[in-house]
Amino acid sequence: IEAMPIELKKLVEFSRELNDSWFTKSQTIIVYGQDSTLDFFHKKTTPQQRFIAHGHKMGLAVIDLTQHLAQDPAPSIGTWCSQLIKDVTTHDQCGCLSVQNAYIVSKDRQEFDYFFEQLALAFEQEVSEPDPTQRPLSTNGAIDNLREIYHFKAANSLSHEVKIKTSTDLSWTLIADLDEKSDAKEQLQASPTGNVLFLHELRDIKDLAKIPLAPQNRSSLALAPFSKPLAQSINTVFLSPKICPLGSIQNNSIFWHSDGYAPLAELVSWINFR
Repeated sequence: IEAMPIELKKLVEFSRELNDSWFTKSQTIIVYGQDSTLDFFHKKTTPQQRFIAHGHKMGLAVIDLTQHLAQDPAPSIGTWCSQLIKDVTTHDQCGCLSVQNAYIVSKDRQEFDYFFEQLALAFEQEVSEPDPTQRPLSTNGAIDNLREIYHFKAANSLSHEVKIKTSTDLSWTLIADLDEKSDAKEQLQASPTGNVLFLHELRDIKDLAKIPLAPQNRSSLALAPFSKPLAQSINTVFLSPKICPLGSIQNNSIFWHSDGYAPLAELVSWINFR
């Protein structure tokens, strides 16, 4: 707000109470929030008002290790780790594009384990302690609780392997609950933010079709290795508004189509002369 021209700042009104007069005098209502928030505000609008909604979104990453050596030149695994870290940690994972779940296509568990360890090492080297004034205490509490749960699972699970790597502070957390008998819905997790990343093991990239994330909750998919033919192929099994190279999920121009359409176009009124 402080960066706005003074003419625009004069038009901004803040309130902790919902002012009903805002609804009657507004031509356009733009709402950010979870589905229940969108539904609440939508019920208060009239057919004559424009309603632009941006609900809960989740960013994903897909890394196909089986195609690593097929690239020319082949990127280092460390490069992919650094790119994934960038997509996770930008904005402390609070953006609607931020990666919360990463799906690793590997030929076997050994290859997956190697990537997991390399990623943990890269996080340790590249991610610094967060500014305590920029992260809510409730987020730190949620991260701490989540860590305790998965440390307990890792120590006591007899049926399958649970992997967890963390920083000594609350900078980052990596979790892989490798229960092959659980369905995809049980494996998909929402991060409490604060750079908590869930990793999942896939044997075939086509298994992305099993991810139970509704289309309206998908923001972007970061892909490595990236090619347009592969992105188009993935979009046939997992439709996403945006598929981009790993490491660039937060890089958007003002012209990109958020949610798959141009939402600001709704602000324009057209006059046709014939």
